[in-house]
Amino acid sequence: MPPPPGASEEDDHAGEADVNPFQGVSETLVAMAFAQGLWGGGCLGPGDANFYTDLIKNLFLTNEKSLAILGSGLAGPARHIVRETDVWTTGFESRDIAIEESNRQCVQNGMAKKITISAYDPETVELPEDKYNSIVSFEEFLFVQNKSRLIEQAAGSLKYTGSLLLTDYVALKDDLDEDNLALMFPRLWGEVSLWSAEQYTAAIQESGLTFRISEDVTPRYAKLIEQGWAQWRQLLSTLKSKDMSSAQEAAVLRMIGDQAALWANRLEAMNAGDIGVYRLLARKPSAPVR
Repeated sequence: MPPPPGASEEDDHAGEADVNPFQGVSETLVAMAFAQGLWGGGCLGPGDANFYTDLIKNLFLTNEKSLAILGSGLAGPARHIVRETDVWTTGFESRDIAIEESNRQCVQNGMAKKITISAYDPETVELPEDKYNSIVSFEEFLFVQNKSRLIEQAAGSLKYTGSLLLTDYVALKDDLDEDNLALMFPRLWGEVSLWSAEQYTAAIQESGLTFRISEDVTPRYAKLIEQGWAQWRQLLSTLKSKDMSSAQEAAVLRMIGDQAALWANRLEAMNAGDIGVYRLLARKPSAPVR
């Protein structure tokens, strides 16, 4: 299939899903195709190579280390990280359709040896003990109901002195409207459970990790969303140039409108101080001296 509009040159083989809503194409796959049209091949949300490189700068990843990504999506962030660090990477993903597509993209981008994708259920997963030098998650915990359990699993799966890095949406107010949350975070990706930054901090500390950084990256994230609007015109123009029936074109325009509304609602909530995006970093202590 052809790459989506907006995919980077280095990811020009990604993108991978047919964006025309023909019968038999799942709504999830179509939504993923639209997301890549906005954010680039393999990416389901804002963030370019520079963004992810900056997020992981404190992890000191190399080709002699191992990395796990909880909620690897279509592995776009993983590929950005591997290009920069050459780290050996395992992605964990709960959506079968995303696993199949991300593996295909990794093969086509020559990264199948460096990145492996495994299926997991974030609510029940038993991660291997003392396995990874670093574990990261980018906006995955938002859809996890038992966040404390998954954080404990991650802590146990880190090697001594290993790092846990999370970025996620957080609640900045106690009385967020449930209807507005549903408009920002539709159930297509899963059931939403929004925590505050303080709740994340407490759960990370309770897991036995040493908390290092709690950084509000909302302004930078909001800017990435604003920059993404520039892709809408290109995406719309490309889709309308395809040979589609009037019914198919109407369906495409509706889906584009739904995606536009989703990101507009998130951006509005960020600007209003209702939600934010935080970067959280913790480390596992050294092995006890015997």
